[in-house]
Amino acid sequence: ARLLAGGTRMLEAVDGGAGDVLVVCSGFTPASDPAELAGATASLKAHGMRLLLVHRLREAADAAVGRFKPRANLRPMPSHGAEIVDVCFILDLTGSMGRWIDQCKTHVSNVIRGLKADLAVGEVRVSFVGYRDWGERNSPHAPRVVVHEFVPLSRVDEVTAAIGREGANGGGDGPEDVIIAIESALRLEWRGDVRVAVFIADAPAHGYSGQGRGGDDFPAGLCPDQRTPLPTLLGRLANEQGVDLLATKLNSYTDVFYNMLAEQYPGGDGFGVLSLTDGAHKFKAAIMGALSEAVLSLIAPSADAAGVQTFDGTTLSSLTATLSASLRESLDAAAAALRGPSAEEAAAAAAEHDEMVGDAASRLAALEVELAAAEAAAADADGGGGGGSDDDDVEMTALEAVAEIREEVEAARETLAAARSRP
Repeated sequence: ARLLAGGTRMLEAVDGGAGDVLVVCSGFTPASDPAELAGATASLKAHGMRLLLVHRLREAADAAVGRFKPRANLRPMPSHGAEIVDVCFILDLTGSMGRWIDQCKTHVSNVIRGLKADLAVGEVRVSFVGYRDWGERNSPHAPRVVVHEFVPLSRVDEVTAAIGREGANGGGDGPEDVIIAIESALRLEWRGDVRVAVFIADAPAHGYSGQGRGGDDFPAGLCPDQRTPLPTLLGRLANEQGVDLLATKLNSYTDVFYNMLAEQYPGGDGFGVLSLTDGAHKFKAAIMGALSEAVLSLIAPSADAAGVQTFDGTTLSSLTATLSASLRESLDAAAAALRGPSAEEAAAAAAEHDEMVGDAASRLAALEVELAAAEAAAADADGGGGGGSDDDDVEMTALEAVAEIREEVEAARETLAAARSRP
């Protein structure tokens, strides 16, 4: 509503009543309510808007860092705005992971808060599983496994604190005890409508180093106290708990291991590798971007809105690039005007104009029907009451509804008139 009102006022203030609208904001999610955004965009275009540019003041995610698409139809999805998203961070805590542990300490709470704001879901819950290796089985200060159960967003700082209490310690040989981490993840209380485990490690599991027996104390894949192979446990996580897995690639040492992980998700959906080989500085933007895009593909698959371009960035140069997008569109439009439209372009423009007018007319017709029904209800409330205070309240509510719908009808008439007047 604020976008529509503000954009309309801006366009009315421009000579000729046409131009682009630039919105600079901290958060914007086209998929949070596609129908409402499409309606607002169509109304603004009827008033002369050519393009809606949205610049979010946040770090830009690198679109080339990886692909992650959760599996669809694992469970019934509630109405939009009521979904629960479960995110578990599974983190290697051994000696070489110091900078990545620091990234989790610093950014996990912001990632979860940003994810909820971006997705407009009912709740995002977060948990943490940290693991080391067999050598730490008796260590009082650097335990073999650390678990923090799922908590809601309001308690996400508890998870950050739990990560913060851990240092990068232990390890010994190259591979680590991933089995104990997956066993712990299986015991978590997963109940989200969307369930994702984010796996962050720079070393493979025992048995999957790709280097034979070299550098692996347990090349068969099992520590002395373990009996169930890792692929079996991962299959349970994927199929019994319905958890999708996003693995971060910090180096090439995990390649063979990640190939095995991918085999637990036939068809490709449900597993993705997010490359962070350029460095830890991309952690927040990459994790946030991958999770947000992936979950939106499930809860709001019809996310496209014609005439809307979205940009991210926290620097002046990134904002300048967004402004340049408007200039590029203007130059393209000027070039098109000089050469004149082709027959196909003219037909497409006429069809777009007709569609815009048709949508505006349909919207007006629906509101007029709604207004007639509201006026009839108000008349019944006025004539059928006994004069008590409850009857007065009902009558007042009915009159307020009529007044509100009349305002919408007037706005719809203006939109239809503007659409008809556009060439």
